[in-house]
Amino acid sequence: MKLLIIITDNKQKNDYKALFPNEMLYTLQFYIATDLERSEVIHQCISESDAAIVDVSTSEESQWHMFFESIVTRDYFAPYPVLFVLKDVENFDYNCTQHAMIDFIKPPLMQKELELKLRLFNQNRNTLQQCLDLNSTALQAVANAVAITNPNGKIIWVNHAFTKLTGYEKEEVIGNFPRILKSDKQNSMEYERLWKTIKNGEVWQGELINRRKNGTEYIDEMTITPLLHDDSNTISHFVAIKKDITARKMHEKQYNADIELAKAGAKGRLK
Repeated sequence: MKLLIIITDNKQKNDYKALFPNEMLYTLQFYIATDLERSEVIHQCISESDAAIVDVSTSEESQWHMFFESIVTRDYFAPYPVLFVLKDVENFDYNCTQHAMIDFIKPPLMQKELELKLRLFNQNRNTLQQCLDLNSTALQAVANAVAITNPNGKIIWVNHAFTKLTGYEKEEVIGNFPRILKSDKQNSMEYERLWKTIKNGEVWQGELINRRKNGTEYIDEMTITPLLHDDSNTISHFVAIKKDITARKMHEKQYNADIELAKAGAKGRLK
């Protein structure tokens, strides 16, 4: 397990190293808490680690808040264990993502307690990963395009059908917003109604004219469903199911035109 350790200052580095056996030292990555103010550093260190120990006992709220935001942008189907070292658990807001495995430990750290926490983390992560892998496989297999975003609308996961529909690869849309597909043919009022509906925790269904990576436009039939945290009933993610109905709309238009033409011809024969 590659372990990320966020500390307040370099003086703590040796204290943490003393808690791990020598064979694990090469798997440890240390960052100073002030580095959490730089989002690009956070994204990199999270993506290169399997779990994190975050010592927030003396750091500012803004520092670990950005760390939370970075966890949310991880792959939806990749659980990320985080062990927070802090003195006051009751006043600590950690409701960031349902797939972050959160636990706490109070200072001073004891080697046996830390070993037990990390062992349980590893066991639980493997169990949760098996469940998430099953869900991911099921969503990858569906014919419709699926995109999952965080509460701010930033894309954190898409399936293969999404890349086929839009022409964008997974790496191009993760961390981006759905407006990357926006065309200039859609009324802005519709986007406002959409966002207002899902932010209220309600399901939105409708059609939008979107644009692929190659510039071609298509009619996108969508259903966007908010997912709620079980404990707080706040929105944790949005799931969008998308389908290209351009061909169907063209057939409907042609069918209606043929009907009108036939009616006009019938009226002419009656005269």
